[in-house]
This record gives sequence, C-alpha cells and structure tokens, in this order.
Amino acid sequence: MAANVPVVQRQLTVHFNAVEGQLQVFGRQQWTAPVASGSNPPQALVVCPCTTGTLAAIAHGISD
Repeated sequence: MAANVPVVQRQLTVHFNAVEGQLQVFGRQQWTAPVASGSNPPQALVVCPCTTGTLAAIAHGISD
C-alpha cells in the first residue's frame, strides 16, 4: 500500500467498494485528525497495523 494518504484512501475505497467519502484515512503523524482530539469519537475505527502493544494502549487510554 502506498505511503501517500490520498492514494491509500482511494485504494481502500475501491477495494472495499465504498462510496466516495465513506472512508477517511489519516496519516500516522496527522495530529489534526478529528479522532486525535478525543472530542469527536468515531463510530468505528481500524488501526492498521496494530500490535498488541498498540491495542493495549488504545484499550487503556495510554499515550506515548
């Protein structure tokens, strides 16, 4: 998968046969993403790749 966020978003939209705008992809360092503030929680979230350490941090609200 490409490292360019818009390219990845297009690839995933096509792969999952999603409606344009249905999927949002945010880069690893994109601190301005709505989900980063915690004030706009998503209905669903996919973290990929997700190690067990990352999963535990998400589950317990732990940050770096």
